[in-house]
Amino acid sequence: MRLVTITGVPGSGKSTQAKLLEARAAFTRFSGGDFYRQKAEKDEVLREILFRDPVMKTPEGMRYAHLYFAWLKEHIREYMGHSIVFDGAPRSTNRARDYDKLATDLGVDLPHVFLFSIDKDNAEQRLQLRGRGDGNDAVRIEKMLRNQDDLRAYYEGSKRMTEIDATRSKDEVWCEIKAALNLSCL
Repeated sequence: MRLVTITGVPGSGKSTQAKLLEARAAFTRFSGGDFYRQKAEKDEVLREILFRDPVMKTPEGMRYAHLYFAWLKEHIREYMGHSIVFDGAPRSTNRARDYDKLATDLGVDLPHVFLFSIDKDNAEQRLQLRGRGDGNDAVRIEKMLRNQDDLRAYYEGSKRMTEIDATRSKDEVWCEIKAALNLSCL
């Protein structure tokens, strides 16, 4: 089992590359937000919390992150032996520690992290082109840019993080990921 995480500001291309890993290299893709929404569909109390409290709308902002990781660990057990990419994580050093603990608990190597670097203006422009800009982008991007400095410090020296210039084309970024992971793709 191989674990990979892709983190970066909104609009940096995380999901695009996670989907390429899924399609071209047979990774199983997990999106924290998607996973959380699926859990909420089946749990009325969780759904109420998610929609009532804006801080709870993402796993990264979730006050009860331990629940998310407990659910995730149980769900991932179904995919033991598969390579997994976490789309959009970690977004903070606390969540980085949680992903490391998840790997340790599962008895697999600690995840390789791709940090997608892109400036605020390029990220906002991409979101607008995709029709995804919602007025709160600048705040989310600024927060993530600050968190990226902490993530760099957390992974410094571990050789588990590859920082990628996400302003480049989708194919150029894909080639760098492929090389970093030593992939032979489908």
